[in-house]
Amino acid sequence: MMVHLRDFTLHCENAANGIAEAVFEASRKNEPLIIDKGVWKTGPVDISVPVRIIFEDGAVLSMIPSVRLYRPCFTRWEGVDCYGFHPCFLIHDTSDVEISGNGIIEGNGSWWWETAEKKRNVQMEPVTDEEKELAALNPGFRKMEGGGGGRESQFLRPDLFQIYNCRNISVSDITLQNSPFWTLHPVYSSFLDISSVSVRNPYDSPNTDGINIDSCHGVRVHGCTVDVGDDGISMKSGCNESGIRRALPTHDVEVCGCTVLHAHGGIVIGSDSSGGVHDVSVHDCRFIGTDRGIRLKTRRGRGGDVHDISISDIDIDGCLAAFTVNMYYRCGAYDPDDFSLNPRPVTERTPHIHGIFLRRIKARGCRSMIGFIAGLPESRADGITIEDSSFSLVSSGLEKPSSAEMYSGLPEYDFRGVRIRHGELVIRNTEINLPENERILIEDGGSAVFC
Repeated sequence: MMVHLRDFTLHCENAANGIAEAVFEASRKNEPLIIDKGVWKTGPVDISVPVRIIFEDGAVLSMIPSVRLYRPCFTRWEGVDCYGFHPCFLIHDTSDVEISGNGIIEGNGSWWWETAEKKRNVQMEPVTDEEKELAALNPGFRKMEGGGGGRESQFLRPDLFQIYNCRNISVSDITLQNSPFWTLHPVYSSFLDISSVSVRNPYDSPNTDGINIDSCHGVRVHGCTVDVGDDGISMKSGCNESGIRRALPTHDVEVCGCTVLHAHGGIVIGSDSSGGVHDVSVHDCRFIGTDRGIRLKTRRGRGGDVHDISISDIDIDGCLAAFTVNMYYRCGAYDPDDFSLNPRPVTERTPHIHGIFLRRIKARGCRSMIGFIAGLPESRADGITIEDSSFSLVSSGLEKPSSAEMYSGLPEYDFRGVRIRHGELVIRNTEINLPENERILIEDGGSAVFC
């Protein structure tokens, strides 16, 4: 026996109530819920019970782009625990949920993107009733940091698919597209399996990260394809004071057999890594046309310990830079002292990156430079190893070296190889196809060891 969505709602203006009834009926009967073929226009979907949901071929949940439908919901938005607009598809405070099938969750993000762009760097406070409502729920929001999504206006766009405080969740085969904000966002959850999911957002869509694994553990992401307008597959653990206070790292994560296209980074750690990230394995993936292939980013104020990261058997083609470790990440920053070249006191808000292993990385057609490592004078990026790898630049159409990463405060250099500042890189059996004097640039506190 199965429960069918069509028995609870018609193809009407907003199917959210019918979906809620169908979910609870399927859970009560312990039967699968079938999302039948067709376009189901709906406001936010909220799942808080164990249930199995199967999308038929041709089934589309089409999220209505009306801010009034997405009532305030307590969440983590750009690394900070606060109220935001309710995620489009939310699984929360439950366990044993399975989402599968070849259907589509359509975010209809263009209205959200266009509205956010009009507000960016122009609207510096809440204006609409909905924004003022969020502001009242988020006292002190002006001091909350983020990555640049527009917190000052309190136009806190919803994730397309969020998994919040859950256990034993499986998501497979579906397509997630045109997300208003981050696309697939597990947070405070454990034992997740994400397989053969397709994420599709235009490259110019703002802040539409593909898969953000946020203060989670026991996660496997495999066979997914991500083509988005921000970072592709990333590990996060909260931002600044909020993340440090929760102190919930992301750990024991495997990413394998995935393809990332056009994103700002293929595999990314940070910049919201204040709770720490460790014991991550990424292997057998392709990153094609991404701005960076392998990307670690943070800055002073973030805190967090990032270590024991293994990335192997990666094919990178046509990126700006094959790998970057950037502790001068500029986006969403307020304090110019964060970018000082002089040592600062080491506190709980000092980030640490060490124990990063890159093996069998094949990167060709880099458009800016090969690699970039910028640690802090008080917190070096040490224990970074590359072995059995090869790197080369594109033959024509090179872009300026400074486009390799989004940093601030560092001196500019016209250099195409690997730039190392306040960090140590160990290189074993690795070919960098550049002239000898262009391969490695050692700056203040940098070192390279060839084995």
